Amino acid sequence: MATAGHDRRRAADDPEQIARQFSAKLSRALGRDTVVERPSWASKFTIQQRAVPAMRLGRCFVSGDAAHVHSPASGQGLNTGIQDAYNLAWKLAMVVHGHADATLLDTYDAERVPIGQALLASTGEVMDTIMVDKADGTGGPAHSPRDFQRQLIRNMSGLAIAYPDSPLTVPGGGTGGGPRPGERLTQIRAADAQSPGWTILREKLRSPAWHLLVFAGSEEPGGQDHPAAGAGPLPVWMETLTISRHRHDGGDRRVWDPDGTVHDTLAATDGEWLLVRPDGHLSARGTGDAGLRAALDRLTSLHTAEPARA
Repeated sequence: MATAGHDRRRAADDPEQIARQFSAKLSRALGRDTVVERPSWASKFTIQQRAVPAMRLGRCFVSGDAAHVHSPASGQGLNTGIQDAYNLAWKLAMVVHGHADATLLDTYDAERVPIGQALLASTGEVMDTIMVDKADGTGGPAHSPRDFQRQLIRNMSGLAIAYPDSPLTVPGGGTGGGPRPGERLTQIRAADAQSPGWTILREKLRSPAWHLLVFAGSEEPGGQDHPAAGAGPLPVWMETLTISRHRHDGGDRRVWDPDGTVHDTLAATDGEWLLVRPDGHLSARGTGDAGLRAALDRLTSLHTAEPARA
């Protein structure tokens, strides 16, 4: 049996005092007298809440527990460590393959340090809530239990993680609906995820590459009316996917969205484009080839020395 508490007065090697503390906590929680027998073994675990101010120093990078240690409450350590590693991995891959300048690696620090700081804040709030030692039950957050539970679930899911202030995020663009630059692209319900268009698109987005999603009308792929036709040569590290309600023989680069679910959930109209990062976050969205070229030019850290691809 394990419990959490922050009574600094008790000794870790005093089983009788530990039993009394357990009894008091359970009695308050259950609303009736509860007696806990003397434990046969006990140990003290010290919770630390610390985070590094930077996750990159030259050629040295840290992630996971090396970058942020915190309470085990809500079980976010492993999740956040994997997120750190993935964020760094695709950026390192682009630099190693010559597709990006080393300055791209600065965005790892810029994006993940705030996430680590937010993690410490949320886990700290959880511990302040569950480790209530005062007899009157005070000491938790001021908001209601339901609001707290909703926020806790949202934080634990990781679905709210976004990079709106990242150098890789181009603000604005689009009609105002759907995911915004910096947010996850796939903000969809389970039923929508099983639609024909999303089934195909989700599979294609598994590729660890940048994806340019262009929403076309009835024109043939690659035609002059294609939303990205006039944007000029595209980088070699970018994969283009055309999403259309009309069925065409577009090969692997065409996503057929017969019921328009992809269009609707992304709030995208014909002629719009979305630029998606390898980790599934939206970097930019807009309309017209000029807007696309401006977005690509803004991402200066991603400019490649290799020839562009038509």
